[in-house]
Amino acid sequence: MSAATTRWTDGSEAHQGFEPHELESMQPIIEAVCLELGVTAREKSRRKAVADRVMAAYSRGSRLPLNMVSAGLAEHRV
Repeated sequence: MSAATTRWTDGSEAHQGFEPHELESMQPIIEAVCLELGVTAREKSRRKAVADRVMAAYSRGSRLPLNMVSAGLAEHRV
């Protein structure tokens, strides 16, 4: 895998231009948000949406875990 690719625990890959250590730091947050929202491993599109929101927050500089969790939970607030 390249530096910009990681495999999530659900088997999907993320290609967002992040370094492996950055993706590794986001993975537990994405998993926690999915658990909180009741998003199962089978719900690939919802899991991707959560991951996209967390990664977008990280890209904007909101790198504190609480900020990334908040971004990931945004679906629930809509």
